[in-house]
Parts: sequence; C-alpha cells; structure tokens
Amino acid sequence: MKQTLSYVVFLVVASSNVALGATKAGPAKTNSTEAKVSKKWFDSQECTKLEIRRLKTGTKAPTHKLQVTAVDSIKAVIRQIEKISPEGDMMRSFIADETIELEFDFGGKKKVVEIYDGRFKTPNTAFNSNAADRKLESQLHADLIATLIPELGKRMFKLQGVEFTFKDFSITFKGMTKFDYAPTSVNGQDDHFAIRDKAGKVEEVEVSSGQVPPQPQPFVVGQQKFILETFEMNGTSLYDSYFLIHK
Repeated sequence: MKQTLSYVVFLVVASSNVALGATKAGPAKTNSTEAKVSKKWFDSQECTKLEIRRLKTGTKAPTHKLQVTAVDSIKAVIRQIEKISPEGDMMRSFIADETIELEFDFGGKKKVVEIYDGRFKTPNTAFNSNAADRKLESQLHADLIATLIPELGKRMFKLQGVEFTFKDFSITFKGMTKFDYAPTSVNGQDDHFAIRDKAGKVEEVEVSSGQVPPQPQPFVVGQQKFILETFEMNGTSLYDSYFLIHK
C-alpha cells in the first residue's frame, strides 16, 4: 500500500486578471476551442464494490478497512462525495499523518478517491480552499472515520452487509423492504438491522418509515439500553443514508 511522502508546497490559483498577467483594458478573449474541460468525481454511480482504507504515516498496512458490495449503499457514499466541488483551486503536496482511500470498482474499472488529513484530492489533482467545500469535506471525513471506527453518538453510513462493532455489541444493516399499499397512498420502507451481543445472541430490529418519519428504536444489550436513530439526532440529518446509536 502506498504512502504519501512529499514536501510542503502551496500554489494558490490566482483569479484576477492582474495576477495572471492580463491587462485591465477589458475581459480576455476566449477561443471556443480552448474551453475548459469540466471534471467530474465519477462517470457513473453503478459501482459494484467499494473498499475504504485508513492508513497512518509509517504503516504499510491499513489500520482500518471495510468492503461494501451493496450497490445502493455505495451510491449513498458517491452522492455525498459529489456534493464537493470536483475542481480544486489549490495545489498542495505534504506529508499526511492520515490517508483515507476509497477504491470504487465499476465492473473492473477502478477509481480511487484520496483524502489527506481530511482534505479531498479533487479529480483535477488539486484541493479546495473555499469554506463551503471545506465544511462538506470535514463532515464527510468525520462520517467516514465513524464508519470505520464506530463510536456511540456519531453518525455512520448505513452500509448493507457491513458489521459495525462497538464495545458491547455489533450491528449490521441487513437491507430494507419497500412497501406500497395500493390503491391507498400509504407507502414507505422497513429498515432491517441485526444486533449481536458478545455471547453471539442476535436480535432482529426493524425500523419503519412512511406517513411518519422513522422513530427512535430502543434495544437492550445485557443491562444497558441503547437507542438506534435513523432519522435525525440533535438537528443532524440521518435519513436515508446514515444511522446513529446512543444511550
């Protein structure tokens, strides 16, 4: 597994004509054949496998990793990445203490998204400096860390088939079932979770949503009560790509 080792270099792309050496007589003429080619994070959302890896400086093997093969779960991650601008305005090379790699497999064609200390390397091999994109990157980085290293009170991606391990139990999102009671207008979905304690006992938990939002779902492990949230928590949206557990 590769490591990011480089020296620090900053090159901020200047936006003014003066900084680019142009005169102030008027706007520069643009040749239509020199139009800027738009960059995208992905050419498709139809990904068949995703591997998420976390590496630390000085280690060759990932400290944490997981694999996802559920297409809809992978799409949820792709949608969050695509909210970030794909055309960074700042070139930056540095020694990263932490690197997260998201390797997407589109039927044999692979695409790797790299995150260095919370900064997303964009498709034009740059980084974003504006506050709006930095906020999106910071939240998505936090979501990915919580997904790799589950912690009570922090939202995680609802990845089908992935077992999230906590101190006293583990939980797996088994998938969802849509329902539509035609000819009435009642429709919604049931999310299915399996909770396994340290002794191996499994409890099936179902969270329904439809005419009303999904409600907090309590469950007990040993003598401890926990709450499974899939809608929102303290103003933070969870529906429909995340879940969160708290006491």
